[in-house]
Amino acid sequence: TAAELSHIAVPVLVVAGDMDEIAGKVDPLVAAIPGAKGVTLARRNHMNAVGDRQHKEEVINFLNSII
Repeated sequence: TAAELSHIAVPVLVVAGDMDEIAGKVDPLVAAIPGAKGVTLARRNHMNAVGDRQHKEEVINFLNSII
């Protein structure tokens, strides 16, 4: 629920492709989780977003920013 999401107190990265019809847009989830960062991958869908080079770079940058 939105109330439960608002209690998340760890760093969160939300990533989805701009053509992802399963996960949808990252903005609502990012807005619901305090301090969350969102990334939308251009021309990617639910199946090819994770293997995308930008996805990998964003995850590495995010992890480096929290350690």
